[in-house]
Amino acid sequence: GWRHRMCLVRGRLGETTVPPEELVWAAFRPGDRVVVTGGESAGPGTVLEWKERDATYLVSTAQGASVRVPPHLLSVAPDPGLDDHEDSDDDLTFVPIPRGPRDQGAVIMMHPWDLGFSHDYCSARFQSGRQGGQRHSVESTLRQLLRGGMQQSEFPQIRACQHTDFQLRVYTMSNRRLVVMRLRALAELIRMGYDGGPPSPGDPVVVVDGLFWGKTGVATRPRGDRWEVSLSDAAGDITLRASQLAVGERPDIQVKVRMVSDQEKESWGWVRKHRFSNKVFGAHTELKQEDGSMWRVGLCPGDCSAQVVEMVKAEVMGLRGP
Repeated sequence: GWRHRMCLVRGRLGETTVPPEELVWAAFRPGDRVVVTGGESAGPGTVLEWKERDATYLVSTAQGASVRVPPHLLSVAPDPGLDDHEDSDDDLTFVPIPRGPRDQGAVIMMHPWDLGFSHDYCSARFQSGRQGGQRHSVESTLRQLLRGGMQQSEFPQIRACQHTDFQLRVYTMSNRRLVVMRLRALAELIRMGYDGGPPSPGDPVVVVDGLFWGKTGVATRPRGDRWEVSLSDAAGDITLRASQLAVGERPDIQVKVRMVSDQEKESWGWVRKHRFSNKVFGAHTELKQEDGSMWRVGLCPGDCSAQVVEMVKAEVMGLRGP
């Protein structure tokens, strides 16, 4: 559960409250291919089992040894099928939501649902780049991506850093760029037929509220004003009760993210609280239009303003036309 910004945890000795950043999700299953990112056993390996007593994974290394590794030193092994990917440079690491500190300057590939917004709202036009005397807009950039005028590999890197107060989540310092990629994912959901309707038991869903936004699973049953969700990215049978869900499954989209240095964070103003102003833990933001209206950009059709869904749907339907 959740109580006063603390996680309510039930263990063998009863219930207690724990700061979210002190919790570790058992994110790997036996047989998963992983990369040990630090220590003497750094390199590829395979998960054997989770050792609950000392909160480590037993990993079989490429040398045949069995070692115990803390979760923050493990990441998902690159998919062999990515060897020919046009973005598979030597400096890229394919990882899930980071479970521990990320190296400064590292360039990683992340899903836009795993990146949080750092501001409650942002302008619909970029600060740089002009066309016809006007700055490029979020909508025109999305249109280029959907119509092939810009390739995914040409999209600029998103600068980001971790926020120690919120489960070490990664938050963008490029809010408008993340808006474009969230809308790119929204277009894929619309193509897949998800229209933002209410969930039914068995539907794939995304949690859109609280600290656990972005986690995907399957809706099992309603419980009062909440839904029980069976998480699909956690080890074991984990059930979460969420008050806000959106129907949809994770589109196959990755964006290049560069983890900034401490110097960049300081010059950007990240150390000052007002630079991180998002009140919903980064789940969504408001896109400020030139007429003063605010369009919500979230995760799925059910988590976005009607104007946003209609705009993206018009682009998708236009692409389907003659």
